[in-house]
Amino acid sequence: MKYIITYLMFTCGLSSAQTLIWSEEFNYTSAPDDDVWSYDLGAGGWGNAELQSYTSDPANVWVNGSNLVITALRDGDSFTSARIKTLNKLTFKYGVVEARIQTPDLANGLWPAFWTLGNNFPAVGWPACGEIDVMEMGQTNAIRAGLVNRRVGSTAHWESGGGYASFGDYEDMPSDISDTFVVYRMVWTPNSISTYINGQPIWVMDISGGAGADLEEFHLPHFFILNLAVGGTYTGSFAPGDINADFPAEYKVDYIRVYDIGDTVLGGSSTVVPGANLLANPGFESGVSGWTMNLGGGSASASPAYARSGDESLVIDSAGAGDWSSPNASQSFSASAGDVFDIQGYLLNPAGSAITGSSFGLFKIEFRDSGGNVLEPASVDTGTSAAFPYYGAESRPFLSAASATDTWIFSEVRAEAPANTVWVSFILLNVNQPENSGPIYYDDIQAVLIGDPVPPLELSSSLEGGNIQISFPTQNGASYRVACKSGLTNANWIIIETIIGDGTTNSSSYPADDPVRFYRVLTP
Repeated sequence: MKYIITYLMFTCGLSSAQTLIWSEEFNYTSAPDDDVWSYDLGAGGWGNAELQSYTSDPANVWVNGSNLVITALRDGDSFTSARIKTLNKLTFKYGVVEARIQTPDLANGLWPAFWTLGNNFPAVGWPACGEIDVMEMGQTNAIRAGLVNRRVGSTAHWESGGGYASFGDYEDMPSDISDTFVVYRMVWTPNSISTYINGQPIWVMDISGGAGADLEEFHLPHFFILNLAVGGTYTGSFAPGDINADFPAEYKVDYIRVYDIGDTVLGGSSTVVPGANLLANPGFESGVSGWTMNLGGGSASASPAYARSGDESLVIDSAGAGDWSSPNASQSFSASAGDVFDIQGYLLNPAGSAITGSSFGLFKIEFRDSGGNVLEPASVDTGTSAAFPYYGAESRPFLSAASATDTWIFSEVRAEAPANTVWVSFILLNVNQPENSGPIYYDDIQAVLIGDPVPPLELSSSLEGGNIQISFPTQNGASYRVACKSGLTNANWIIIETIIGDGTTNSSSYPADDPVRFYRVLTP
């Protein structure tokens, strides 16, 4: 099952320790976790003249307690296999990805792959969504060279100038790697993408600055795909008689892990916990990392000038953005009809360059369908609803020329997603009236999915072996923060652990230190 955890490592291609922020360890026994994985099903060649039909049958795809196993089967001239994906359920932008994988003897015709597509694939299609093949094997030239179980290919694909472009390479291992677990890694930063096998570089691609001018596909969230194809253009095998691999053929995955590099953004429904802040870098302590900027000639940056907490805030300046423009910063997540979201935070109007005229600042929740069309909210509980064609929910109060200067103003909006919603965006706006441009500061932004109310806790505790054992029932998806202080007169509780409920009773052990510690559990 999936994990969101913290762990430090040193990774090839980056010099500093990285934090493990998501992991699929496949340490359960069942079909793949449907909170994370869904299936591509059917035949039709999949655009590559493949011969198999993909199924969700346990005979083709199963988790056996330690590995995901995708099994290709043959029945005469018919083949079945599996292809699973995290579309809308787990997405990521930038980061270090590591997977431990074992491929079968590929012979002629088997084609295993571990790859990603842009999560906007259903809306924009291929190659405009972008594709990163971290690993694929079974290529025609490898078969001809007698290296089919040694040659590992890795390639990026994208749309360029209205056409198709690709970049990649391969690595020939010293010996066959079939039936052996090896580690594949991708390091994806705002500046480059590089891939590795067992620490050995395969390729690196520049996606920064001028080199990345037509590479927007690689600055948007992607999702994972794992599959084992039979035949097709990559293998050069187009008929059942061309396939001489042994069946059943098992493709195994031990784990997939995502490490934060500072710019990494996780998304998708499996990462959304009711009550937890969805936003990366909500206090702008990492500059504008995690935020998508749509400035239209304006500017934005992290600034220490008016930090409400921490060392930085965000300033969006509408100067240069044009008449009635709305330079903004946003983050987007997968969503479904009926979800209720809330965004709140603080805005500041600086006295030295105060807002004039009818310019204003606010937060906005915007819902979109799979075609990218903006939708009218089903309801707006806090704030107001914007009219066509600017559908969405807007926070109240606005920051305007009437607002106090050099003072942080709290603003909030809460709204329900309508039918056909697949995306929700949280937007920080500086709306500029002609000839009234200026800066607005933003800080301490929180965007959450509103879940069911958390019932009052029924805590029990005991002293065992010098430790305090604290137990309490949990609600699935709710966030519980265990806190302590050394004396009840202390002003603040110190958070020592956050536990995400799974519907069972949680039991945790903490030291009974001298001086005495007092413990409590905080709920949303």
